[in-house]
Amino acid sequence: MISPVALSLKSVSSEKLLLKNRPIKTGIVHIGLGNFHRAHLAVYTAIAMDKFGGNWGICAYSMRNEKLVSAMRAQDNLYSVVEIGPDTDSAVVPAIHTRTLVGAEDLPELISEIANPDSKIVSLTVTESGYYISQGAKGLDFSHPDIINDLSGNTPKTIYGILMKSLAKRIELHAEPITILSCDNVASNGSQCRQLFLEFLAKADGNTSLMDFVSTHVSFPNSMVDRIVPGTESEHLEMSLQRLGVSDSIPVPAEKFTMWALEDNFVAGRPHWEAGGAIFTTEVEKFEVMKLRLLNGAHSLLAYLGALSGHQTIPQSRFDPLIERALRKVLFEEYLPSL
Repeated sequence: MISPVALSLKSVSSEKLLLKNRPIKTGIVHIGLGNFHRAHLAVYTAIAMDKFGGNWGICAYSMRNEKLVSAMRAQDNLYSVVEIGPDTDSAVVPAIHTRTLVGAEDLPELISEIANPDSKIVSLTVTESGYYISQGAKGLDFSHPDIINDLSGNTPKTIYGILMKSLAKRIELHAEPITILSCDNVASNGSQCRQLFLEFLAKADGNTSLMDFVSTHVSFPNSMVDRIVPGTESEHLEMSLQRLGVSDSIPVPAEKFTMWALEDNFVAGRPHWEAGGAIFTTEVEKFEVMKLRLLNGAHSLLAYLGALSGHQTIPQSRFDPLIERALRKVLFEEYLPSL
């Protein structure tokens, strides 16, 4: 049996590419390479560049996922986003990544990418735990070993240590402004990231000039992100193969629905993300509340009622007539009136 051709720049069909002209320059450096980034920010950016151009290629860094980075490099940094749902058979290839980096060995390259004047945005998907928030003090958890490590000047293990070294080099080279964009499910994520980073810098010795730079030349827009992106399973490999016609070892399954609401606060410019449906607003917190109540609340209710009814999965619960009626009643009579 002949093995299918692997996904690459030569093998992929141009009609499957979201971005037809491969980016040459990096404009965004992303920390936290994973499925969500690949199905969300990467997709919005590829659509924006395809329609409006610009130098917004993405250099993506993973703290530890060597397997994913190795697979992306083997496929010319390409992968597919496979939509899952009853009314879609879409599979697209964003083709937006210029480089992929991983681990401590690539940290010097990451720092150089962030310090490069071509880089205008550093985006983050590191999960809530990656911000090291002290639940008691509601500030930075200075007792965490990773924070202690970074404040001691060792090889960085946190976003704060990485950003401190990267921005210090940026100041040394040219001091051009830059945006730090959190794409994590953290309330007021941009404001929190700014506060926590400044707390970190205040503890680090000799960083008053860096604190001044962050205060005057770095923006931290708040954002609300939403797209259901499950883990990749064998069935998604087969779906990708059938839809692309070539073999992708790292496809990303994703629900068709996607949403992104964010503040238009980018001191060094940004892609035309609205081309992909991004919403620029001064009221991100209202979108956060809407998501928590309508999406998370509904999902929780499906899980609770489904478990009590003996269902094994959310889709089984969703198509149970009794549960559907209960969910619609709660959505329209309790959740929506509270917004």
